[in-house]
Amino acid sequence: MPKWLPAAVAAGAMLIAIGAAGLFGRAPRAVVTIPAPAAGESTAANPNTIGVSGCASAGCHGGSAIDSLTGKLGDRTWAGSASHWLAVDPHTKAYAALESPLATAIMERYAPGIAAAEDARCLACHTNPSVAKSNAEPRERQLRSEGVSCEACHGDAGKWMPKHTTWTAADRAAGYDATGMMKLFDIGERAVMCAGCHVGARADDTRGYPVRDMNHDMIAAGHPRLNFDFAEYLRWLRPHWQEADASPEFEVKAWLVGRAAHTEAAAKLTADRESRGKAGSAPWPEFAEFSCVSCHHKLADGFASAGAKPAPQVLWPRDLDRVKLAAAPGSECAAAVEAAITKANVETLDRDAANQVYHVLAARERMRMKREGRPNPDLRFESLAKLLTLPRGNLDFRLSPQARNEMGALLKP
Repeated sequence: MPKWLPAAVAAGAMLIAIGAAGLFGRAPRAVVTIPAPAAGESTAANPNTIGVSGCASAGCHGGSAIDSLTGKLGDRTWAGSASHWLAVDPHTKAYAALESPLATAIMERYAPGIAAAEDARCLACHTNPSVAKSNAEPRERQLRSEGVSCEACHGDAGKWMPKHTTWTAADRAAGYDATGMMKLFDIGERAVMCAGCHVGARADDTRGYPVRDMNHDMIAAGHPRLNFDFAEYLRWLRPHWQEADASPEFEVKAWLVGRAAHTEAAAKLTADRESRGKAGSAPWPEFAEFSCVSCHHKLADGFASAGAKPAPQVLWPRDLDRVKLAAAPGSECAAAVEAAITKANVETLDRDAANQVYHVLAARERMRMKREGRPNPDLRFESLAKLLTLPRGNLDFRLSPQARNEMGALLKP
């Protein structure tokens, strides 16, 4: 091999990365910031947003959380749910992340001169989206510091707080629909709510939410990618509620419903990105729509080319109906998961796709643990998780032979 060939290959890879915007007709980057209130725009506070203090009194949800914090969930868990959230929920730190050195560094590259805590795109997911608006008044700006608080997930409480303490099971459906309180007891509705920030969502004028879209420009500036899996995130979140479904099969149902919600949210976001792109208010095509491997791969070492077109993000499995899945018996969900697992071909997986397969295998393992009364998962899961984890900034998405072998072993029935 000529001595100059490796350097030429490396230079060629760099030129491809630099020229990708030209190849795909990329529009200029558009930064979404909080503008000054428009003429005639009301600056009055949103009376429907009340803040954590409205939920956390001792007579409501601010009671003792000692049971839920030690894993004892029962029919009185709700009484200490705000105390539990304040004590251990990672969402409380969402706004503080906007004031971190990492956020400062990201904004220096993404939108120099603008603080993350004053940028609409950042605030939309790091606080209650209702207070990320352009004409926020002082009280609403103060509420932002609560992070992703009660109302960010349950909906602004001004309309429903006086009533929800007296609702019965019979009028609950009509009450939720009429007041805007999120139906988080429904696993499908909960997954969609989470996907609003963890995948992205178009602007919602009804709720007063701005667009939530963490795109390729932010990733390039240093924001972590959104590698969301509903079932896995639900497992990490120490619950301040009692789950209605305590069956072992809930683990795989949550995974299936989560995949359906993810696909649904991604499809709607893609349509919105295209619409905003054609209007000149957002980049289009949006590189975050594609698998990272489409552009970020070496030209040497035998990495397979995606062909003439960039490969889209893999949302696996496809064609899932979230509503039907949420109402399906656990046994049907377990059978559907087994069918999905049998279709996984470890020889064709890159690291991104392997992570999705890992999540379904982990959900199946948690179901098996509950069925068998095992306290700990198979040790191979911990080993594989380490093999699938990339150091920050590493763009090598090839699956190592060891990871391929370990995943192949776990894929067996």
